[in-house]
Amino acid sequence: MPEWTRYVYGSGAGLLIYGLKGIEMEYALHFNFEAMNNEAEYEALVAGLELVRTMGVRRILVRGDSKLMMDQIRGDYGIKNESLMKYHGKATTVAKSFAHIFFEHIPRSENEEAD
Repeated sequence: MPEWTRYVYGSGAGLLIYGLKGIEMEYALHFNFEAMNNEAEYEALVAGLELVRTMGVRRILVRGDSKLMMDQIRGDYGIKNESLMKYHGKATTVAKSFAHIFFEHIPRSENEEAD
């Protein structure tokens, strides 16, 4: 069972992080560059993983509504876009620092920030 759950939502520029002891944190990311939606999703993923890593989290469930990114990060789907390959590489490098990490795709309608 993961200690923390982290959501990637919307355009990918938001993070919602929940801890087992009722801790909730919400972050909005601002990019100083123009990012395509998939790039923004990866930016949010990496930022969130780096954040919880600095907090000492060792087990985490990452939930996101980007099926493409979740499939890519789990290795279920190949990456052809050079920019996404770089993001994927950075995300998998950070992910290796966790004792246990789980990636789960959730429909947008089930996402915590869904309207």
